[in-house]
Amino acid sequence: MSNGPELQKQYELVLQEYRFQVQLNWDRAKHFLIFNAAIFAAAVALYKNGATPAAKVGIALLLALCAVNSFVGRQAVAQGHEMYREIRATKTKLEKALDLGEYAIVSTQGMKREHDQAAEGTPDVSKARPTSITNQIRVLLLAIGMSSTIGAIYALYGAFCPTAGGDDAASTRAASTPATRATSSSGPK
Repeated sequence: MSNGPELQKQYELVLQEYRFQVQLNWDRAKHFLIFNAAIFAAAVALYKNGATPAAKVGIALLLALCAVNSFVGRQAVAQGHEMYREIRATKTKLEKALDLGEYAIVSTQGMKREHDQAAEGTPDVSKARPTSITNQIRVLLLAIGMSSTIGAIYALYGAFCPTAGGDDAASTRAASTPATRATSSSGPK
């Protein structure tokens, strides 16, 4: 493929694939963030009204679904980013073969690094950058997943150990207020 017009056509196809990967990865990340945040919020809202053990088990299952989906989402986002990196590397090779020089697309730190234009101290491709969008999304999904896991355990604990504390402790405290004790002790002796 040393022919200029063929390389140009290939470059245009690679740019389309690059744009597709960017859009697909963003859509995937949005799906996992929105779905998991909505499920988590619904479970928290339901927990406030879920007084029965069966309701708490249902809430625990909902939170478990959220946790599993969050952890699957983390992997999907990471895998999507790897596919993005592959097409980005192909784009860079074609830009160099076409000798685009300063006209090459270098809008991210990774692209600048591949064209030897990255700022001093920019981490290598293999090193995770905490400030990258992909890593931030993965951290958010981890936080949602861990919170959901803890919430599911708490809901199950509340369903199967209702007298060990938790929600029933508040009703026990309410029953032992001075006004309640006064009315219960004023009965016939």
